[in-house]
Amino acid sequence: MKFLKRLLKPLVEVFKQPINEIVHRKEWPPLFSLLDSLPSSPKVLEVGCGRGYSLPVIIDYFHPRKIVAFDLDGEELKEAEKLRQEKKMENVEIMELDATSLPFPDGSFDLVLISAVLHHIKEWRKAVSEASRVLAPGGYMVLKEPLKKSFEVKPINPFYKWYDSPASLFTEQEVRKSLEDNKLSIKFWEYRGLYGRLFRCSFRAVCRKR
Repeated sequence: MKFLKRLLKPLVEVFKQPINEIVHRKEWPPLFSLLDSLPSSPKVLEVGCGRGYSLPVIIDYFHPRKIVAFDLDGEELKEAEKLRQEKKMENVEIMELDATSLPFPDGSFDLVLISAVLHHIKEWRKAVSEASRVLAPGGYMVLKEPLKKSFEVKPINPFYKWYDSPASLFTEQEVRKSLEDNKLSIKFWEYRGLYGRLFRCSFRAVCRKR
């Protein structure tokens, strides 16, 4: 299995960038359009930025005064930093951080973005808590995540679980409770994509900090 994963990785990498760029440009703006009363130049935190494919979309839509984008994967961050320099994104800071222990004061950001990250974090509830802590009251958190069902529905999902290697599996009820427990009122929730809607196994949501 590990050999097959190593064999498939170069093929996945070839398509990863263009596919991710298309997905982010398609999926983020409709969610961003639901955000009311954000500052004209918000301060944005991206949790688990990977190679930074979301950054141009965030900049084009919000013209933020600052974006802090972080991840734990040093190799991914090198690519994100390369992208930052290539596109001259001077208002972006790339950092290597743990989502369960953020070094920012309470209420530091107007907007927090989380895209397919929580299921890679063992202490995902703590990551939600930290993201909420650094979000200002009245600010927004926007999430896109697969649910536990994503890794259980047959026949394709055993392969998905093997390749994606989730650290956590959580249900819709568990996610909703964690958000509410951290003063995040859910303003929008829908199942994501045809597959996600069919099996209710992947969601996107917009929450506002109370």
